[in-house]
Amino acid sequence: MSIIRIIVGGRFGLRAVKYLLKQDKAFQVVLVDRDQKKLDQASELDCMTELADGIAYLNTHLKSGNLPAWIVL
Repeated sequence: MSIIRIIVGGRFGLRAVKYLLKQDKAFQVVLVDRDQKKLDQASELDCMTELADGIAYLNTHLKSGNLPAWIVL
């Protein structure tokens, strides 16, 4: 399963989540934003959400060696 992390859940981020999930259900999409309201908008979508600052999230996860297939900013 490919992991795709989308940093910032604005209009583009939510649109990217919807598009990717339509393309292939094998994707595991993680939407990261520091605004809970934006994450709540994604609650109907089949994706994981993470309440965090995008840069801090990337800094932590990229150092862990658990690299995603794609990162969308």
